Amino acid sequence: MQITLNSGREVYLRDLNQSHTYAGLLLGVPNREYNQDLISQFRQTAQQEMHTHYAFVVTPPVLDVLDADGRKRTSHRGKPVERIPYIACTALFRSNGVMREGDEDIAFASILAVVWFQETFALPIDEAVLERIKAIDWDRLAEAWCP
Repeated sequence: MQITLNSGREVYLRDLNQSHTYAGLLLGVPNREYNQDLISQFRQTAQQEMHTHYAFVVTPPVLDVLDADGRKRTSHRGKPVERIPYIACTALFRSNGVMREGDEDIAFASILAVVWFQETFALPIDEAVLERIKAIDWDRLAEAWCP
């Protein structure tokens, strides 16, 4: 899959891993703190699995969980029950380039790990997420890569 960023740079989806966001939640309900910990864990896992120093996280929407009467659910401790989208996606994107040094063209590549959450398994990438990916400042966040 190829994506053209807002900057005009073309990036290519190289690897994509997906899992259920709440696969490890065996007891209880998600809340803001739990979700923040999950997002941090997915970022760390992306860095380890994709062998990068940094992983960009597309901030997921926070969704209320409603009871049968349409009211926001709260936990037994009175905290609001909040969830993020059900599927966690971890991807590695690559961009190729050519740099001129003297009389020679030198090929190079850069990579960036990206984490996002959406309601269904990708592909396709959720449209709102795709717009956030297109807005990434690749030159600032990506790292050099040698194939």
